[in-house]
Amino acid sequence: MDHGHRSENILEDVCCRIFGKPFVYRSPMIDEPSGKSVELTDVLVLVGDVIVTIQSKSIDVEASKADDIDLGRIEKRYQR
Repeated sequence: MDHGHRSENILEDVCCRIFGKPFVYRSPMIDEPSGKSVELTDVLVLVGDVIVTIQSKSIDVEASKADDIDLGRIEKRYQR
C-alpha cells in the first residue's frame, strides 16, 4: 500500500470519528458529460446542508533525512 492510500485511510477514519460513518464518502465518482467516470474528491463529508470535500496530498519523506529537494517538494505541494 502506498503512502497516499495510507494517508487517505487515516483521513477517512478521522472524518468518520468526527462526523459519523454514514456521512463520510471515500472517493465518490461522478460521470462527466462524455460518460467518463472521474473521482470527485478523496473524501466527501455531509454536514447538515453543507458538503465538505477534502483532497489529500502526501509525500513519503523521512524527516531526519529530508534534504533541500525534499523540502522543496513538500513546500510545492502545500502551495496549491
